[in-house]
Amino acid sequence: MIKTSAGHFWITFDNGYTISLFNGFGSYTENHFNYNEQDEWESEQIEVAIIKEDLGFVTQDIIKEADDSVMTIDTNELVEIINKVSKLEK
Repeated sequence: MIKTSAGHFWITFDNGYTISLFNGFGSYTENHFNYNEQDEWESEQIEVAIIKEDLGFVTQDIIKEADDSVMTIDTNELVEIINKVSKLEK
C-alpha cells in the first residue's frame, strides 16, 4: 500500500513494516523552512523513518547509521532501504 499527502508518503509492506518518506515543509530536507502551499516538492535528500506495527519507530534498529527515529538520505540509499525493509520477517 502507498499513501501520499503533500510531500509525505508511506509504503507499507505485508511484513508489517512501513517506510515513512517526507520532503516537504517541516521535513529534515532543504525544504524544512520552505513554506508554500503546493502539491509537489523537490529535494536532493528525503527524510525517512521506519515503523513496525505494534512497536512504533524502529529506524535505529534497521539502519545502524541512524542516530534518531528519522534520518535524511539520498535517492541511492532510499532504494537500498526499501529493498531491505521489504525483505524483513514479520
